[in-house]
Amino acid sequence: KPSTVVYHPDGQSHAFGGNSDLIIRHADNRTVTLKGHRDGIRTVLFDRTGERLISSTGQGEMIIWDVAKRRILHRCRQDAFNPTLSSDGRWIATGGRDNQVLIRDIRTGTIVRSLPGHNHPVLTLNFHPNGQQLITTGFDGTIRFWNLDRPPRISRFPSIRMHRPTFRLQISEDGEWLGREVSKMLEVWSLNPLRRHRTIEIGSPVACIAISKHGRRIAFCDKNQVQIHDARTGVKLTRFPAPGPITLMAFSPDAKMLALADHEGAVSLWESGTGKHIRDLPSRKGKPTGLAFNRDGTDLCLTVYPGYALHWDLKRKLLRTLTLGGGL
Repeated sequence: KPSTVVYHPDGQSHAFGGNSDLIIRHADNRTVTLKGHRDGIRTVLFDRTGERLISSTGQGEMIIWDVAKRRILHRCRQDAFNPTLSSDGRWIATGGRDNQVLIRDIRTGTIVRSLPGHNHPVLTLNFHPNGQQLITTGFDGTIRFWNLDRPPRISRFPSIRMHRPTFRLQISEDGEWLGREVSKMLEVWSLNPLRRHRTIEIGSPVACIAISKHGRRIAFCDKNQVQIHDARTGVKLTRFPAPGPITLMAFSPDAKMLALADHEGAVSLWESGTGKHIRDLPSRKGKPTGLAFNRDGTDLCLTVYPGYALHWDLKRKLLRTLTLGGGL
């Protein structure tokens, strides 16, 4: 099953996991397969230089790869769930089996800090763009803010306790805004200072959410419609009928376009300001697992179960299909 797709910092190459193999597709259409995991890959991350690649499985195994030499630098065989990278590329945060948050040095893979605090398993981990703060959510219903100084301590931000756990949380790339979905509501939080900025009543469970690069727009979808709001004012910019049961969505880097993928892998593009349908993209049937634009918004990639990736060149309207066997 393909994992979430991730683009290389050069904006051209991308990588994703297929079953236990890690697939890298280069800008010249060459593909490389890296073998090392025994279980299906769930998460794939490039560091900011693109020289290292991090992959992890649902069993808590994580591998740090040397991309150029195609070799394993470090392997963590357990307690490495849901990894996330700091913006400076130095630290990897993961959830452990004992409800702790573990901070690892990307150069060695060793645990340098352990952050106790959650009373139940850690669900999501997000580094603040400044690289010095970490935001975690747990099944105990709390959102915790950490300052990663020495020794690590709880941030000046208080923990937020909710009646229900947060399964979907995103931070804008400028580090000013946080979006979370909980119990048929969508909340927008200001992080400087920390306060609940806006609550949007939805009335039905949210299938997915997306927040634009600088936190200006937030989109969500239930089973019937897609809504896009100004995250700072709460003003509804547009809404339109969902073209199907939507499972993934992504904003283009300039936030002008929203890509949607439904449960069968059909992909469509929409104007985020007006809700106008731009076009449907040629696709293949399958369960979508990852959707991402490259850094300039000219390419879009979708990973699909049972084992391939679709890559669209949006300017030239070209489609390439990459199978997990490496063929095009």
